[in-house]
Order: sequence, then structure tokens, then C-alpha cells
Amino acid sequence: MQRPSPKRMLHVLALVLAVVAAVLVLFMPSYTVVTTDSTGASTTETLSIWQYNGPIFALVVAIPVVIALIPALMRGRWWPLASIVSAGLLLGFAFLGALSLGFAFLPAALAASIAAMRRPRVGSDDR
Repeated sequence: MQRPSPKRMLHVLALVLAVVAAVLVLFMPSYTVVTTDSTGASTTETLSIWQYNGPIFALVVAIPVVIALIPALMRGRWWPLASIVSAGLLLGFAFLGALSLGFAFLPAALAASIAAMRRPRVGSDDR
């Protein structure tokens, strides 16, 4: 059994970075909610996106994870094309969502872009 190619390892790294970013985006405190009752006492609490928006938001952050997953699992002759498409979609997600949560996925997009630029190893099973 031979070692995975550097291109394949970069795709796995992009997937790991996307998963870490998704977990951080979902569970890090992102909102500050201040409530004031009728007596004038106010309470301040910080909420994560999961607490504030609910579990439905997990579908939004799952999009870049699925995009990064495809070339990490794919084999065959379409793998180089899937690598390029995945890198482009991740970069697009990172820049289109830059004002909200997109920049969290920029490391995964950069790893996928570097992987897309590399050639598959000659004679490997990755092509």
C-alpha cells in the first residue's frame, strides 16, 4: 500500500479545516443579546449561532464541508476536475460570505486551491 499523494493530503487538510471552521462558526459566541425588563433591569448574554438561529443554520455551514468532502473522497479520471471545481466553489463561498461567516472558511479554500494546482503523482491511484 502506497502513501497518499500530496495532492490527496491537501484535500484532506482542506476538509479538516472546513469542519473545524464549521464547528467554530456554529458554537463560538457571536451574538450579544441585551434584554430589559419592566423594572429597568437589563441582562446581557452572548449566544452562539446555534443558540440564536437554531440547528437549521447547520445546513448553511455544511455547504463548504460537503464541497471540501467531494474531492477528498473522489477517485478516477474526474478527480482533477472535481478538485478545481471544489477549490473555486470554496473560494466563492469564502468571498461571497466574507461579511458574515465566509472568512472562517478561507483557510480551507486556500488549501483546496493549492491542492487543485498540484499535479497528481505519476503512477498513483489518485488519477
